[in-house]
Amino acid sequence: MDLNTFMKDRKKLAESLEKYGKQSLVDEFKTFFKENPNVDAVRWSQYTPHFNDGDACVFSRGRFKLRGSFAEHLISAAEVDEEGFYPGWDHSSKTELSVAVQKLNDVFAGTDIVFEAAFGDGVQVIATREAFLVENYDHD
Repeated sequence: MDLNTFMKDRKKLAESLEKYGKQSLVDEFKTFFKENPNVDAVRWSQYTPHFNDGDACVFSRGRFKLRGSFAEHLISAAEVDEEGFYPGWDHSSKTELSVAVQKLNDVFAGTDIVFEAAFGDGVQVIATREAFLVENYDHD
């Protein structure tokens, strides 16, 4: 295979990954929101670090943070950020929140390449029942 053919094939693959990867994320989040009616939004950041203490700088998706009507019953106001997202949880407890987060982690394990193709690098994403909201994210 010559270099030009390889580059064309690589471009087609990247375009397919972006298109079909994003659609698979839409489908999975639609299922997640249907199964978790008390969750109204999921937020995460995704980026490649600029420096990693000598280790390779590799793209990754950050932790999922949830916002929903259950938050007022399970956590104190001090644990919720200014936009109402809960940034931490105890996976050993089987609360509605921890179960919902674990479902997301299980579904999206090993899919960072799909998230990067769908939304880009250096962004914060909020998934709602209606759409994905993507904005630049400064991780320094």
